[in-house]
Amino acid sequence: MRKKRATLIAAGILLVLLVGGYIGAKAYRRAKFDRLTASVESIDLAKLKSDDLVLIEVPTSGLTLRKTGGVWETVPGTSVRLDQSEITSVTWSLSNMRAEKIIDPEPADLGAYGLDKPRSRVIVTTSDGARVEYIAGNMTPSRSGYYAMMIGDPKVYLVPSYPGERLYLKLADVRDKNLPTFEPGEVRHVILTAGKTRIEIEPKEERDLWISSFTTHVLTSPYKTRRGVAPDRFNSLLTFFKDLRVRDFIDDSPTDLARYGLDKPARVFIQTGTSSLHLLVGKAPEGSANRLYAKLDGEPGVFTIDDVTPALQAQPFDLTDKFALIVGIDRIESLEVKIGARTFSGRVERRKETVSSRDEKGKEVTEEKVRETYVFNGKKAAESSFKNFYQACIGLVTDAELPGAPPKATPEIRIRYRLTEPAGTETELDLLPFNRDFYAASREGAAEFLVSRVQAAKIEDTAEKMEFID
Repeated sequence: MRKKRATLIAAGILLVLLVGGYIGAKAYRRAKFDRLTASVESIDLAKLKSDDLVLIEVPTSGLTLRKTGGVWETVPGTSVRLDQSEITSVTWSLSNMRAEKIIDPEPADLGAYGLDKPRSRVIVTTSDGARVEYIAGNMTPSRSGYYAMMIGDPKVYLVPSYPGERLYLKLADVRDKNLPTFEPGEVRHVILTAGKTRIEIEPKEERDLWISSFTTHVLTSPYKTRRGVAPDRFNSLLTFFKDLRVRDFIDDSPTDLARYGLDKPARVFIQTGTSSLHLLVGKAPEGSANRLYAKLDGEPGVFTIDDVTPALQAQPFDLTDKFALIVGIDRIESLEVKIGARTFSGRVERRKETVSSRDEKGKEVTEEKVRETYVFNGKKAAESSFKNFYQACIGLVTDAELPGAPPKATPEIRIRYRLTEPAGTETELDLLPFNRDFYAASREGAAEFLVSRVQAAKIEDTAEKMEFID
């Protein structure tokens, strides 16, 4: 019994010691945390209203900014565009500068901090005449901040990296790096010139009857006939230039554009209804694989941008909708295909019918429908069979650009379409012999592309397999 009681007393003492140790350890950790947080509590160096700032002077970089009528401008005035939102951020940092701690309350040697000959000096003035002057020295060995002082205060402070960078302000930091931008759906005109290649793109018009309904834009150059632009490839091209920004300002008054490859630049022109980007693009800076020199047309300054080489190397054929000649069957009155001595003719006859039915409540409902009849070589053809033949005709896709001059030859295959709207409108596609594998596809007298003979063979094949209805 005594042994059991002694065991219980010992366990109680141990529990008290454990609880006490836990409480003591917790209190120690709390005190240590409080000391640490107290040591990193920020110190206000200036407490101004950023909206009240009207003058920023940085004698060490030669920059002076003055706010007039709510807009910041350089002094003296220049044609350089400033980023007003970036300057707003700068004014907030300079008006509310904070330090992490005091490094030296009474420094005997400012040279140890790079403050005997300051790397930068910044003076800010408010509209009521209040004035604060900072001087900034070296970056700390840990590169976590900068040594700084205020005129009238002998102490050396540690200023964190981000606000500290504002103490080294220069013109390049507040220049507007935004280039004219656009929304792809609003683009009205694109011209891309690189070397001997010129690509010109405009919105599709009502006259573009023979261009796929899936496309919104057409190539007007370099081909003789207007070609539809593949939407996905067009959007990919525009992506390179949308929201393009200046990376670095290089030369505001260049005397020799050749050193930047801008004496014979690539040109990019993108226009919407309200804005335009006209960019000249040169070569890559030496040692840089992801930048290019560039300048805006009509402005002297040279800068760098992200590499847009893939867009500059775009080939016209890569952008095109590949259909040789596509016409929706709903717009067709008739078509005629001549293959050698054989002729195949197709026609879609449409007549309106009134159809009666009953709705859910049993009420009779009438509606007008269009019934289509398909005729092939004067006989009524099965719908699926006729459409297979029609698909073989309009499904011809271009395989490549025609190399060299167009062949002087009689067409081996001619496909002629006649539309219902506009009534009587006709067009034709001629396939001229090129070699044993390809035809040269000719439209409106211009042969510019190749179509494989394998594709064309399907036209005659589906014609021969036509099924008729008795």
